[in-house]
Formats: sequence, C-alpha cells, structure tokens
Amino acid sequence: MEFSSSPIDGFFGAPGFGWRFPGASTTVELPDDHRTHDIGHIDDKSSLNNFPSSTSWNFNVPVLGRMRILKDKAGLVAASFILLYWLYGNYSTWSAILIPRYLGGQVPFALLMVYAAVSALCITSFIRVSTMNPGSLSTSQQPQADWNVCQRCLLHRPQSAHHCRRCGQCVRKMDHHCPWINNCVGEDNQFAFMLLLAYAYILSVMTLALDITHMYIMSPCLACDKDSFVVVHQTGIIWTTVAMAAMMTCGAFSLYFSQHISILFETPSMEWNRIQQTMFLTGKAPDKWPSQKGSVQTVYRAVCGSGSMCFWVFPCRKVRPSQQFLA
Repeated sequence: MEFSSSPIDGFFGAPGFGWRFPGASTTVELPDDHRTHDIGHIDDKSSLNNFPSSTSWNFNVPVLGRMRILKDKAGLVAASFILLYWLYGNYSTWSAILIPRYLGGQVPFALLMVYAAVSALCITSFIRVSTMNPGSLSTSQQPQADWNVCQRCLLHRPQSAHHCRRCGQCVRKMDHHCPWINNCVGEDNQFAFMLLLAYAYILSVMTLALDITHMYIMSPCLACDKDSFVVVHQTGIIWTTVAMAAMMTCGAFSLYFSQHISILFETPSMEWNRIQQTMFLTGKAPDKWPSQKGSVQTVYRAVCGSGSMCFWVFPCRKVRPSQQFLA
C-alpha cells in the first residue's frame, strides 16, 4: 500500500500535516508490512557506509568522504529540477539586482557577501543531504532484544528502522524518502535536511526582499546596461523569481515546521501521515497521541550531534548522534 502525502513541501517531498499545494504529490515510504512491492535482497557485505551498487553509484570525495547517488530516474529528474531552481534564482538576482546595484553604489559589499554565503550554504546542504548515507544498517551490528528482522533484506534492525524500497535498504530512524533530494531522510542526514530547509527559507526571503526593493523602492539602476538581455527582459525575469521565491518560502517554512514536530515528538513524518490516514478513514482521533520525549535541546542534540551548537550551521560535517537515541 502506498499513501500520497499532503505535500506542503511541494519541493522536497515529505509528508505534510494537511495543507496542499495544487499539482504536487509524493509517495510516503511505509514500513515493510504495509507494502506489497519487493525490492530484492541486499548483499551481505553492505555496511554503514555502503549501499547496494545495483541501486546507487558510490564514490569517495576529498573532505566530504564517501558519497552515493541513488539510481532513481524520477529522483534524479526531481533533484536536477531543484538544482536548476537554485541556479536560476542566483542568476536573476546577481545579474539583475546585486551586481548592477553594487556597481552603482546602491547596495553595500557586505550584502553581496551575506547573500553569497547563504546561497553557498544552501546548495552545499542540498548536495550533502542528497549524497549522504541516511543511516543504513550493517550485518556486523549486534542485535538487541527488542529488534526485529526485516522481511525484505533479512537484517536485524531497531524498531525505529524501516525499509525503503527506493533506496533498497533499511534506514535507521527513517523519516521519509524525499524524491526532491533523491534520498531518504534518516538518522545520519536529518540534520543536513533541516539545514537545507533553513537556508532555502532564508535565501528565498532575502531574494523576495531584494526583488521588491529593486522594483518599487530603489531609484533607477545607474550602472545597468540598458541594452543587456537581463535589463530588456527585466520584468519577466524578476517576476518569475518572485513567484519562485514565494513558493519556496512557503514550502520550506511549512516543511521545516513539520520536521520540527517530528523531531520534538521523535515520531517520523510517515507515522504522522498514517495517523492522518486513520483519522480520515475512521473519523476518530487516535487513543494515544505521540508525546514529547524531552527538552528541545535534548531532542535536537539527538539529530544534530553532541558537539558544540556553533557547528550545527555547517553541513559539511559527520554527525553521530548519542547512543541513547539509537534504539
């Protein structure tokens, strides 16, 4: 069985909480006993750093370490769309607003640096979350008493782990499979997913503010080349950017909120989706709602790691959550 989520994300493909954007949908990965499609077995040599070569490309990159790209045509198309989304937004903002306005002495150099930094962190977070191991299981792990056996890959796994038919592996604390990053969101990359949403929101808000200021508040651009393509077609380029930034602002904020709720209650997005489906089909609320497991700082440390909070803003790091949260 597959459920179609309510995609408040419209962009990143995680289950929502009831708001819908027209024309957007995604598939929520449910636990094994709720699916009917077999994805085959996993090589016994798979480990925490390896994914089946039949479902992904695996390679090593200096600084970033081991990376993988899932061989999913739909996911590759969706992720490519997000990359083009970012490229167009940067092209229009830099060529139509930031550079001409800076050359004309109408915006400070510091604004260019801040925008460049947020944009760089945003695309770095996207690349990081798209290519990270979300938290695959290893055959070398010693099973605990309360673990079960996956019916698909026959690995022992914690209760919070689920099998993703698109990735072809069990993922620890799997939240959902996101087609827009062509990867699962799980224990080892959820922090990068949260960073992606945060930077996408900040970048979109900055872009909106620059577009509106450029069009309606600032005086005419003094350094603009009146015959250039960007200036001649400025109205269409800017308004397209405004529409894209507005959609991304709403989508990123809504999805960040849903992820915050999932982290706060240590309940994955697909479980919230199942609660919604049950309420819709039965017309009844669940007898017991998920409860908050700890303070905000405690549950976020379980996702972002036990190091200094100052490093939480950097996507190029490896997080190993505290062992008390691995069950």
